[in-house]
Amino acid sequence: MDLRPIKRIEVEDKHLKLRIVLVVLAIIIAVTAFSYGIHALLKRNSGWQSVDAYPSGVDCSGDFTLQYYFDGIGSSATVEYKAVSAVYTTALEEAYLLYDSEGGLAEITAHPNEEVEVDPTLYRALEMIQTAGNRCLYLAPVYVEYNRVFLPQNEDEAARYDPGQNDEIAAYVAELAAFANDPSQIDLVLLGKNRVRLNVADQYLTYAKENDITEFLDFGWMRNAFITDYIADALLQNGYKSGYIASFDGFTRNLDESGQSYSFNLFDRLDNAVYCPAIMSYTAPMSMVYLRNYPLSNADRWHYFSFSNGRIASVFVDPRDGMTKSATDNLVAYSESAGCAEILMEIAPIFLTDVLDEAALETLPEQEIHAIWFEGTVLKHTQESLQLTETEDAKTMGYQFF
Repeated sequence: MDLRPIKRIEVEDKHLKLRIVLVVLAIIIAVTAFSYGIHALLKRNSGWQSVDAYPSGVDCSGDFTLQYYFDGIGSSATVEYKAVSAVYTTALEEAYLLYDSEGGLAEITAHPNEEVEVDPTLYRALEMIQTAGNRCLYLAPVYVEYNRVFLPQNEDEAARYDPGQNDEIAAYVAELAAFANDPSQIDLVLLGKNRVRLNVADQYLTYAKENDITEFLDFGWMRNAFITDYIADALLQNGYKSGYIASFDGFTRNLDESGQSYSFNLFDRLDNAVYCPAIMSYTAPMSMVYLRNYPLSNADRWHYFSFSNGRIASVFVDPRDGMTKSATDNLVAYSESAGCAEILMEIAPIFLTDVLDEAALETLPEQEIHAIWFEGTVLKHTQESLQLTETEDAKTMGYQFF
């Protein structure tokens, strides 16, 4: 087989220079195009947008959605978006450290019967809870037991931990609730100047040691009400009012003073099915609290477990006996003047019981708070001027509005 001799090909110097120039130009074009693409991705348009947070550590950003209206154009909207996002991120990080059981409360729990100085914001929150006579704060060990119900994927396992289906667990939870509901066993004393002392009786301390209890205080399901208020206040303090912050578990602060109309879906559980019989409309800045004894989305898996027998275990625990309670399937309360936490302090004792006290709901307007609830297929509310829109579900299921 004959192989032809390899010819040496000479490349003229001028052609080599041309190639180098072309390569450099290609790189410049590619970099320019890439930079333009990144700019296009980062550029924010005007109008409604969901604002992301970029926390540096553990936080609770997954619990919240911030929707904001940007009226700027081009770079102006982008700059404002970054500013709102920065405030939002910082507020989320700070609020988590304040209200999580491993944050500000952990220091108090770690030093029972000793004076502890806390953040002024946390002190005000504890003061609000104490003034309301709310004992849910002391249910930390009970919440640990209910978390065992919500975590399993398997229904049989969840049932083994459910106080509503396991007599042994129910008895233990009842003991924990008895401690939590007794000020002589555990009580937080506010000493002024942001100093507190958690008084814990020797009997409870001994019981806690014997049962490996390490947490005495936990905001529990109330936590996001306080965090929602904290984020909303941070946005307002920085002049950002064109939006609303909402948590997955029913706490919303709308900051918009422009007079724009907003809608809020009113859900109801009827015969183990969930409907949306009506839509509430409002225009003023509003705080809203929506309590329900059933899940609506996958995010609710940490707060509920639905069993095939029809039982739904939830985070809504009565401090008096440690059992899941709800006086009604759904309760919406709202106010133009009070924050989510303030509203919650008023309605929590009404919701966490077996029988709904409608008379108590009727007195809420005295606190500038209004309520909406269902009695069967009847929608009831305390605000005469409430704007409601009937839906197809209302017509199909025969709902009536009063």
